[in-house]
Amino acid sequence: MNGSTVDIKQADADWDNAGEAPMACKVKGPDGLGYTLYTGFVFSDGRKLAPAGWRIPTPEESEALVAACFANGELTAAGKEFLGSTAMIGYRQNEGQFIESGKVVSWWVDAGAPSFMPGHTFQLRVSDKTMETMIISARDEGHSIRLVRD
Repeated sequence: MNGSTVDIKQADADWDNAGEAPMACKVKGPDGLGYTLYTGFVFSDGRKLAPAGWRIPTPEESEALVAACFANGELTAAGKEFLGSTAMIGYRQNEGQFIESGKVVSWWVDAGAPSFMPGHTFQLRVSDKTMETMIISARDEGHSIRLVRD
């Protein structure tokens, strides 16, 4: 993460009382692997999450990725590859509850919003084969981060 550290907080109470604290939590996905979810304050407070040559995607880049996952309501080869490396881990609400595990993957996008505005996430819902794009999310929720090359 380019040398920046992020506090890992697991307890629901930590998330419920976090305010604008940049933090993350570890979660085990339905695939049994470990993942990290971050609050939107992690990237809106000026720290650099991405290593050199990488960055958080724009809404347009995320939309292209999501569109490549489906064709005629079915997963494409690119979608199967993406989902094979991305567990449907859901997300963490600001009260601390994990929701949508096994159904949704969501990630923060760089929409250029000022740090005092709500954050923007993209959501891919596989259970009913729908894509929800440009969701306005509270910055104190925990979502994953995807990176694209510069």
